[in-house]
Amino acid sequence: MKITVTQKDIAKGKRYDCGYCPTALAIQRASKNEDVAVMGMRCEIDGELFDLPEKAILFIHNFDLGKPVKPFSFEI
Repeated sequence: MKITVTQKDIAKGKRYDCGYCPTALAIQRASKNEDVAVMGMRCEIDGELFDLPEKAILFIHNFDLGKPVKPFSFEI
């Protein structure tokens, strides 16, 4: 599944919130499922775990620290 984190996701995202970070918002949109949580190196979609690629992990880390981030895409 292709996930695209948009500028809108970044603007709406909440730091340190596994259900409302920009990555979780993008996964919710792509999967058409609101039961999404992003935790460290994995995400959970409706109870199923998926590994995140390194660029997504780095994005989440930088976002949570308040560093500048840009829109990007990745596959899970």
